[in-house]
Amino acid sequence: MLWSFWALKEAAYKVFMKQTSDASFVPRRWSVCVSDSLETRTASEGEVSGLICGTVRIPGAGELYFALRYAEACVHALAADSTDLLKRAVWHVRQLPANPEIDASVFGRSCLIHDLSAHWQVEKHRLEIRREHAAGGEIHPPVVYLDGAVADVEVSLSHDGRFVAFAYLI
Repeated sequence: MLWSFWALKEAAYKVFMKQTSDASFVPRRWSVCVSDSLETRTASEGEVSGLICGTVRIPGAGELYFALRYAEACVHALAADSTDLLKRAVWHVRQLPANPEIDASVFGRSCLIHDLSAHWQVEKHRLEIRREHAAGGEIHPPVVYLDGAVADVEVSLSHDGRFVAFAYLI
C-alpha cells in the first residue's frame, strides 16, 4: 500500500507539474481517496491483480483523478485532470531483460516507441523521444517527435527496479 500511495502521488505530481510551473511535491499533505476498485486473479498463476480508481487531493490546488493497476510484483499509476482522459490512456508495464547492461530509461523509451509505431503504423526510426532542459537545469517531461516535429501525443515514462512503465494519450 505504501508504494501504491507513493506511485499515485508521484503520478499526480507529473500532471500538476505540467499545469503549474511552480509546483512542489509535498506528498504528506496530499490525500488519496479511493472511489472504486476491482480485483481479479490470474487463473494460470493465481496472481492477484486489480484496478483502483479515485482522486488525489492537493491542498490549495484541487484534485486529480487516478487509476492504479496493481499485481503482486508491481504497481502502475496514472493521473489526469479528468476520468475521460484516464479511460483513453494506453498504459503498459514491461519487465527489464535479464541483461544487467541494459539501461532502464533506454529500454522504456524503446518499448514506448515500439508501441507508438504499431499504433500509428509508422517505422520506428521516424520516432524520437526527447527531454529538454530548462534554464535552471530542470528537465522537462518527455516529448515524442515524429519525423523531427512534435507529435500530438502526451506520454509518461517511469522505471523502478526490474520494471519499466509507459503510458500515452493520443
